[in-house]
Order: sequence, then C-alpha cells, then structure tokens
Amino acid sequence: MSFEDILLNVMRPARYIGREHNAVNKNPARIKFNACLCFPELYDIGMSNLGIRILYDILNSRKDLACERAFCPWPDYQKVLKDNSLKLTSLESGTPLGKFDLLGFSVNNELNYTNILSMFSLSGIPFTAKERGAGFPLIIAGGNCSLNPEPIADFFDLIVIGEAEEVIVDIVKICTKFKKKYGSVCARKEELLIELSKVPGIYVPQFYNVEYDKDMTVKEFTPGKNGIPSVIKKVYVKNLDKCLRPLSWIVPNVEVIHDRIGIEIMRGCPHRCRFCQAHSYFSPLRIRSPKVIFNLAKRLYKVSGYEQISLLSLSSSDYPFMEGLVGRLIKYFSRKAVSIALPSVRPKNITENVSRLLSSQRKTGLTFAPEAGTDRLRRIINKDINIEELFQAAKGAYKAGYQRIKLYFMIGLPKENDSDLEAIVDLASKLSYLRKDFARQAAQISLSISTFIPKPHTPFQWLNMSKMDETRRKQGYLKKLILSRPGLESKIKINFHNVHISVVEAALSRGHRGLSKVIQSAFDKGAQFDQWSDCFNFDIWQQAFSENGFDIEESATRSIALEKTLPWDFIDMGINKEFLKDEFRKALT
Repeated sequence: MSFEDILLNVMRPARYIGREHNAVNKNPARIKFNACLCFPELYDIGMSNLGIRILYDILNSRKDLACERAFCPWPDYQKVLKDNSLKLTSLESGTPLGKFDLLGFSVNNELNYTNILSMFSLSGIPFTAKERGAGFPLIIAGGNCSLNPEPIADFFDLIVIGEAEEVIVDIVKICTKFKKKYGSVCARKEELLIELSKVPGIYVPQFYNVEYDKDMTVKEFTPGKNGIPSVIKKVYVKNLDKCLRPLSWIVPNVEVIHDRIGIEIMRGCPHRCRFCQAHSYFSPLRIRSPKVIFNLAKRLYKVSGYEQISLLSLSSSDYPFMEGLVGRLIKYFSRKAVSIALPSVRPKNITENVSRLLSSQRKTGLTFAPEAGTDRLRRIINKDINIEELFQAAKGAYKAGYQRIKLYFMIGLPKENDSDLEAIVDLASKLSYLRKDFARQAAQISLSISTFIPKPHTPFQWLNMSKMDETRRKQGYLKKLILSRPGLESKIKINFHNVHISVVEAALSRGHRGLSKVIQSAFDKGAQFDQWSDCFNFDIWQQAFSENGFDIEESATRSIALEKTLPWDFIDMGINKEFLKDEFRKALT
C-alpha cells in the first residue's frame, strides 16, 4: 500500500505529510548529525508549542545538522502503520525515528506519558534506557515535567532540567564528537553519558541510586558515579533579547489549537501564587524589549502571513511597556488586517486604553484567572487580584465593545468551604450583568473550573488533593447554584475538568521511579491520549496502579510531612526549600 493510499484511511491526513511552508529540508549528503524533536501529542497540539519551534530553529541554524519533527499519531494512523508493518517516521524526510542520532521529547504534561511509549512502540524502540544500546538514538527529554522527572526517568537517557535552548547546542556538539570518533552516537554510551552529565542542567537518571519509604518519599538518593552532581541546577536563558528565536515560522497544513504567531514578551512571573508550578519553572523574570518584539513580529508576519499575533507570557498584562507596545503593533499591523491578542491578563494592568486599542481590531473575549471566589481564599493561595479592579477592567472592556469574559477558577483549595463556591457564581453573575450598563445584553461568561493539584516545587507541594467524591460534590453544588437562579444558565457556561483525569495527573506529578512500571502497564492495557476524554479510561489506570502495589486515589490525595525528602528534592530550581515551607505555613495560619 502506498503512502497516499494509507492517508485515504485516516482522519485529517495533512497531519502526516509534512512539506509545510517554512519547514526545513536539508541535503542528506551534507549532514553529519540528525536529530528529531518529538512531541507526544497530536500534530494539532504540538505545532502550537513554542518550545518545539524555538529548538527547531536553533538546531537547523547549524549547516551540518538536520533537525526534523515527529508527533504522536491518532489511533487510526497507528493502526494503519501496524497493519502494514511500517515504522513511525519524521515529517521532513520520512526517516524512521529509530534511525536518528538523537530524539528529543518535549514533555509538558503528565497525561502525555503513555504517548511517549506509543511513539517508542511504533518506532521499534525499547522502552527503558538500559535496554537501548549502540543501535538506537540517544533519547532525551525536557519540558515542564522535568520539575519531577522520576516517573519517566527509566525511559530516557538524560533529562534537561530547565530551558533546553540554553544547553541543546552543547549536547549536540558532544554527541557529534562521539559519532565522528566511534561511528555512532551511542557506540560507547556510558562514556557519552558521563561527559554529558558534566553539562549544566543535565540529569542522567541511571547514574543515581534511590531508595524510597512506604509513603513514596525518599529514604536515600545518591550519585552512583564519581564526579557527577548530587544536585541538578536548573538552566535558563539569561537574556531574552539575545535569544532571537524563532526567526522563522512553520505554517501548519491544518488548523491547529493556537493557529497564530506567538511571541514571548517575557518569561517568568512577578507574582508568587502558592499553587503555581509554572512560576518555579520559568523564573526568574526576564523581560524582552519592545523594539525586539516589534521587529520579531514584523519578521514572522513576513515569513508566515498569519492574521493574528499573540503576545505570550505567564501574565502578559504585567509587561511594563504594554500600552506603548500594543499601540505600535496595532498602528503597523492594522492596515494589514492583523490583530494583536493578549492570552493572559490581570485586571489592574488592563487599562481602558489598552482594551480600546485591542478591540479596535477584533472584539473577542478577555480572560481572567481569579482562581478563587473570595478574598479570604485568594489570600491563602497568594493570588494578587483585586475584585474591584476586575470590575473596572470589565467595564472598560464592555465600553470598548467586548461581549464575553472567560474566568478560571480552582476547587479543592486548602480551607475552602461552600461559601467560596457560592462566591464564584456571585462574581460571574455580577460580571455578566455589568455589561447592561453599556449594552442591551448581559455578557456571556465562561467558567472553567479545574481541580487543585499540589505540584512539585510549589509551597503547596506537601498538601493533599481533595478526594474524588468531594470534588464531585463541589462540581454538583456549583451546577445547582447556577440552575437555582432564573436566567443565569443562559449567561454562564460552566466547564469542569474531568475528576478522574485530575487524579491520574496528581498521582503521576508527585510520584517516584516506581511509577514507570505503572505507566508501562497502563500503556500495555491500551492507555494513550489521556488528555482526551473520549480516549481516557480510568479503569485502566486503576488496574495499572493496583497491579504494581499502589492505590491511585491514595497516591493522588496523600499529604506529605514537611520533614520528608521529596522525590524531586535533588533538583535546584533556584527557589529555596525553606522559603517554600515558610509560604506553606503562612497559607495555613
């Protein structure tokens, strides 16, 4: 069966053909080293990831190196590959993944872990690093999940702790040297890994010995080789203005989740929300200059032709030069019918003038994240948001023509009670009807309600997560509150994160190396694409945990004593553990 015939049997075949505008295809005769960036999710999601684009651009700037891409195919394409005894290949050259010198996986969500094994399986690659010898690529990982890499530590040769663009060139240089000297990158794998372990931010899991207590905390964690660090320090880009990537922009063949140009305006966040893991990963705060942003926007528009540019950061409205930047971008791009978007805003930083500027092009919705319904609970989680400022920001937005607002909240926060839930509905209702001061119709409010998960390297990492029955009760209570108010159901749409999916994410996020067997067992039973509700199967995960000696709900909802050594304590994120403990105590007292 030809490749064209195969594509006739799958949904959205353009996911698998490559050949996109601005994709890089190099002459194999001139290439000394080939790498493939792997994203363990659908093309539609992976091509929305800025990190993949940055690394792709950095690596392909080297003339003697080819960097390609691969994504986890949907089950229909997987079936066709298996039925025809075909391997998963890269998009650019159609090279089987097992033939590359290096595979780099970007792992940003615990629910992608089984997709990693799916890509290994489709490529004929053994799951664990210890099983892979000279005939296989060096397989590395990075991304947000590096904050606790232990559940997937057995699967990777090395893991980058922090921002990979800071060290990826050094990794490739060492690998290229070994390939030239010995004929293949992994011909002398242990020797290679010893040299790579000397690079800042590189964690080689198989070089460390670890023992655990029954409560999943660490009894002992020691280096098993002389000269390797006992603590791995996070690496990060020091100056965003000098990191001018990406300079090109691949235009996907299909519409993707964030189908637009994305430009980082800063990394890090000036706020210290006690639940937020992203603060630890992206700190310290680094700000990109308006001039660099403007020039990058012009360049990426020229090479891609996109009609929207999104200004990205954890809290874009905290960018200190926002009004001037937005005004300059709109002045330049308005005649090109290109809109400017802010995906993450805080009300006190969104002036009426900024709202007016943005709405002058395309009147979309604004998104705010109060996270909790009451001031009392927001103080506990250290969420710096003033509700009066939120109302003022909403008034400015409605006056400028906005019709919709999206609000993010969490339930299951420490010391939460039903009055906090009632306050969520009260706030949404007031924001909706506030628009009637400026228009005939109330605003549409979209409530996105997630379940609080205590994450590593946050002040709340020692806390318990709510039991599933309690989370369901709170979800039902919120629905009941909206239904009990006449007319409110048509104004407020509420969306809950799946209770079972949250439990799996929580259990994996604070787990140790023993969970690698759980992940492999779940994959063997059919688990993959666990972020997708139509693919997720909680029974599989329950069985996988149980068969390996764990209770999934207990793993997810346990609290941890402050004096215990945590599975991720060997990672230095640049935030003192005593500071996290102090913040933990402040929250609960």
